[in-house]
Amino acid sequence: MPTYHVSPSGNAANPGTASQPWTLAHAATGAGGTLASGDVVIMTGTFQLGTAPSYTLTVTSACAGVTFRGASALPWQMPILRGNLVIQAANSVWRDFRQTWDYDTTRTTTQSGSSPTDVPRVAATFDPQAANIQAINVIAHDLGGGFNAFSLSPGFQAHECIAYNNGWNGSDRGHGHGFYMQSTATPSLPADRKTVRGFVSFCNYGSNGKLGGSDAVSNLIGFRYDGCSFFDPGVPVRAQHQPEPNFICDGASTRKGHVEMLNSSLWMRDGGYYDYSAADAPLSLWMGDNNEGANPLTIDDVRIQGRVRVGNWASATVTDNSVTAGDDALPWTLGRALVQLSPTPSPYTKFTWDRNRYAHNGDARIMLPASTMQNLASWRTTTGYDANATHTVGEFTGVETQFVTSAVNPNRATVTVWNYDGATSIALDVSPLLRQGDMYELYHVYDWVTTGTPTLSATYSGGTLSVPMSSKTPPTPQGGSALPALPNTFGVFVLLRTFTATPSRSMRLDESPLDWVPLDWYEPPSVTPPPAPGGYRLRRGPSGGQ
Repeated sequence: MPTYHVSPSGNAANPGTASQPWTLAHAATGAGGTLASGDVVIMTGTFQLGTAPSYTLTVTSACAGVTFRGASALPWQMPILRGNLVIQAANSVWRDFRQTWDYDTTRTTTQSGSSPTDVPRVAATFDPQAANIQAINVIAHDLGGGFNAFSLSPGFQAHECIAYNNGWNGSDRGHGHGFYMQSTATPSLPADRKTVRGFVSFCNYGSNGKLGGSDAVSNLIGFRYDGCSFFDPGVPVRAQHQPEPNFICDGASTRKGHVEMLNSSLWMRDGGYYDYSAADAPLSLWMGDNNEGANPLTIDDVRIQGRVRVGNWASATVTDNSVTAGDDALPWTLGRALVQLSPTPSPYTKFTWDRNRYAHNGDARIMLPASTMQNLASWRTTTGYDANATHTVGEFTGVETQFVTSAVNPNRATVTVWNYDGATSIALDVSPLLRQGDMYELYHVYDWVTTGTPTLSATYSGGTLSVPMSSKTPPTPQGGSALPALPNTFGVFVLLRTFTATPSRSMRLDESPLDWVPLDWYEPPSVTPPPAPGGYRLRRGPSGGQ
């Protein structure tokens, strides 16, 4: 397929080759009719998007079906897009780059509300505005909001994307979310469903993930979150405000549903950091409120630290989850239940709720149906729920992991570690991705998006990996202060297979024609061992002629 190149030093009059690239602005309008669906545009360097004061690049419908990608999939080698990105090209693919806003350092507004004029970055986001756009391995940080996929983007997909330090500090609360989504006014499922897989969101000023909106076109119907990790919401504004919910689905009364949260992790700091004694104690997962319409909710295989609130859905399946309060030992009072049903579903039988695990250091009063605190036994009697549930007085123990292999890159996985006992090292099973003889690199997500320093780098010899667990300091927000370290009881890692001696020709790196070749895809330049006979190294980026 035709491949073209863009560079900050390019020229619209050039032919778009590696040696004579276009500008990104020229490619964003179809390059004078040259670009067609299926073409690939390679981005190299740091790009200023648009001009002051909005610094916005709008990618037009002339780029429908075109893939825009970085020349490297490694964050420390990715191209950087500075500013606001608006995408009106249906079926386009966006991958392997960073997007940020660093035109000013203002993070605090003197005005309340969500649209201040004194914080220019407020409007800067990754903003798809057409159908079936894909974001793959995109890192959005220090924007007004990370990914904003609203009603104009049915069928949007995001894979292995990362959002952090997005938003600003208002006089009323922290604003700006890692991911903010709505559906179309009349979504057609499953075609219009929005899918987010392997997404990591942390330290955003508002929520790490939000489904919200109350106007007539702000339906919240048709979303799947699969293998995601949301943690440390609101940390940049903790000195002034309680955090927004870690993940929230609220608003659009009667127009919610077909929302799935699967195999994911939601982690919030415990009572030693946030104020859990307040009546409006922080929520880690807020799924709806009043009458949520005629559509279902699913929460399955989700690990949660912090409070959970579930609204009155037409039906809900809440199974095989774990919920803990961490080391919060404060008395549990009305309005602070570990899990809260508000309002109480009627009849109870419209919810399937079972095989969940609960833990906290308070007494056993963990539920709130019908505005009454109940322990697990009375909860079972009242609701018929959780016949196979367990309640631990204290904290969970040991190590649990969430291992999510990439849906678009067979050489990558995201691994979330719950290290309940605070062990200095844990045993990690990597057999879902690695085989004996594979070379690998394991990165803490903070190092993945900053220094590129791996926690581990070796050849896999089988068995489990011994992974050191220590407290880690998050990236400092642009124009902000250093953030408190993440304790070693929780961590998110990126695992890469950088070399394999036994490749499968049927494996694909992604949805574009990047087959396994004897080159180096993910291996940093400083690592130079030759491939073993018959071995294959994974290519760093697409080359000409593809």
